[in-house]
Amino acid sequence: MWKANKLSGFYRGPAALRARPPPAFLQPLIPGFRPGKPTSDFILKVINKITLFGALYLAIVAIMPILVGIIIGNLLGAEEYDRARNYCPKLAALSCAASAAVGVVMFLVAPYAPRLYNTSHEIMTLAASLMRICAFMLPVHAVVNAAYWTIRAGGRTYITMLSDSVFTWVVSVSIAWVLIHKTGLPLVEAYLFVNLADLIKMVIGIVLLRRGIWVRNIVTGEEIAAGNAAG
Repeated sequence: MWKANKLSGFYRGPAALRARPPPAFLQPLIPGFRPGKPTSDFILKVINKITLFGALYLAIVAIMPILVGIIIGNLLGAEEYDRARNYCPKLAALSCAASAAVGVVMFLVAPYAPRLYNTSHEIMTLAASLMRICAFMLPVHAVVNAAYWTIRAGGRTYITMLSDSVFTWVVSVSIAWVLIHKTGLPLVEAYLFVNLADLIKMVIGIVLLRRGIWVRNIVTGEEIAAGNAAG
């Protein structure tokens, strides 16, 4: 679900902006641009600048939690529960480390990447700021995705849905609405705070992993007590 949402975002965003101007609540966030088509054109140019690097990030980072889910799922399917428990934190740490490495590179190249395009200084600055926020949050997203793909491997798909769609609409969208309508924060700061909300998901995911609710027989749905691995 997460991968599909991320992939679809690369073509839905620009298509939506070309089809109609941005919502009214976005228009005051772009100083120096009139509401309507000028604002829409500005945001579209920024999206085009970060889409290439976002796609590269997705190709490198998004595969890690999927691999975690596959490995853990295979171990659970083979009833190797102790190995699954042993691999779980190691795979999550590996995913976090790989994402952190990509994040460092992404953070460093953020000021220079937009210069590959012929655009204004304002767009370059905004694109660089958004890229740096994405880079900063990569390790957090890696832990979140590794945790919930592990939980999903144990058959708890409803938890994945709650952490993805429900959390987005109930928490992330609510935070964005409050920040924009009640505080008047600029776009970059609002984007940062909305991303920081994923820290909540990370903590919940770690707690659920430690509780071991994902360690279960994926055929019968029976939960496996710690230390009672079937052999």
